[in-house]
Amino acid sequence: MARRGENIYKRKDGRWEARLLIQKGKYRYFYGKTYKEAKLKMRSFQENEKTHKEKQTEQKTNANALYEGWLEKQVTLKNVKPLTYESYYHCMHKHIMPFFQNEKTNRITMDTVSQFTKMLSENELLADTSKKKIFTIFKIALREILKDEVNSASILATVKAPKLETREVEVFSI
Repeated sequence: MARRGENIYKRKDGRWEARLLIQKGKYRYFYGKTYKEAKLKMRSFQENEKTHKEKQTEQKTNANALYEGWLEKQVTLKNVKPLTYESYYHCMHKHIMPFFQNEKTNRITMDTVSQFTKMLSENELLADTSKKKIFTIFKIALREILKDEVNSASILATVKAPKLETREVEVFSI
């Protein structure tokens, strides 16, 4: 007989069914010949899910792995044209990922993002239009990577492209 608080029931066909809520409104079902077998299958699935989530969080902490994953996602989903992807790839590998290779800055936090934006805006070797392009690609990638994070809005707020200096237009004399 089913115990209170557990979603394990005996079915009409004689098997036992264990039900586990995995997402909002979605369940995973486990079947066994006995109550203990169904419960054991459900418990082993829960333990495997915990270790799988821990591994994912370890992988998520490395910023370069996240950026690589974002680039691969652009290709697999075919969100962008080939030349756009090539531009993203070049920008990520030349400007963004080298900054996040350092042990101190290999995670995406508010501090590392602000350090990157400060470093990039102070770089005098890059033209203002190049800086703006890098900031745009960086923000697009961050928005996609951090879409499920709690503090993503505050991190994205620190990424601001530099203001382009408007030069006075030269007027030719007659």
